[in-house]
Amino acid sequence: MGLFMYLVASSLPGNEMWERILGFFKDDTVAPKERWTDSVPKKVVNAFTLVQVACLGAMFYVKESPFGVLFPVIIALLAPIRFGLEKSGYISKEHIEILDAE
Repeated sequence: MGLFMYLVASSLPGNEMWERILGFFKDDTVAPKERWTDSVPKKVVNAFTLVQVACLGAMFYVKESPFGVLFPVIIALLAPIRFGLEKSGYISKEHIEILDAE
């Protein structure tokens, strides 16, 4: 179990979602610049990150629930959620392309 925890902990730095989650707690004036900090407003980055964390939480919830067999459905809903954010105008297409580039 410790080996897997080490692998997770060592792979987090450099992961964009992890860096955006840490951005909630960093001061913008002293935080290192990321590729999205100049072109995407902080409010949009935080909103996109919260949606991603909510989707991750939903996946864990479904996986651990008696409805675990529906886990692939949650995975299949990730793309429509992304396009729904774009179509609703909540996050612009340009910002989503920058945030979801890798």
